[in-house]
Amino acid sequence: MFLFADSHWLSVLLAPQSNVINLVVLLVILYWLGAKYLPPVLAARKAAIEADLKAATEAKEKALKQLEEQKQRADLAGKEGEQILVEAKQAAERMRAEIEKQTNRDISDLLKKFESSLANERQSAVSEMRAIAIRAAIKLTEENLRSTMTDEARAKLLTQFVEQLDNISDGEQLIPPGQFERIH
Repeated sequence: MFLFADSHWLSVLLAPQSNVINLVVLLVILYWLGAKYLPPVLAARKAAIEADLKAATEAKEKALKQLEEQKQRADLAGKEGEQILVEAKQAAERMRAEIEKQTNRDISDLLKKFESSLANERQSAVSEMRAIAIRAAIKLTEENLRSTMTDEARAKLLTQFVEQLDNISDGEQLIPPGQFERIH
């Protein structure tokens, strides 16, 4: 029942001569199959490896080229950054100088305004002091005239006043020079 139940087949297969023959036949079959099917497979594999190597070389060259471009761009960006920084510093210096000039002009204008305002205030104070002095002088003069004025001097002044009013239409002076001193 078993295929190998018969010991004769087993002894034939295990005999050293048949093993050598079987081995030689196996090797011939393997060689023939390898010679027939392996060269196209190996050639295809070789072509694929060569294509991969070529693609890798091209990719490496492209990557090196891109790396060089990136280095150039980085150098250019660094130079542009430095140039921008220099220009920004120059612009800041110009702005500082312009602001300083404008501040000096503003201060100068403000000082002129202060001086003008001070002169106006001084003039106003002088005018006010004069007005106060005039009012005081008039008041003192009124008091002095009231106390020293006699009826005769009043009548004489009234007569002169009326004469001067008559002379106004003729274009003469209101008080002839030196007449005011005669009244006292």
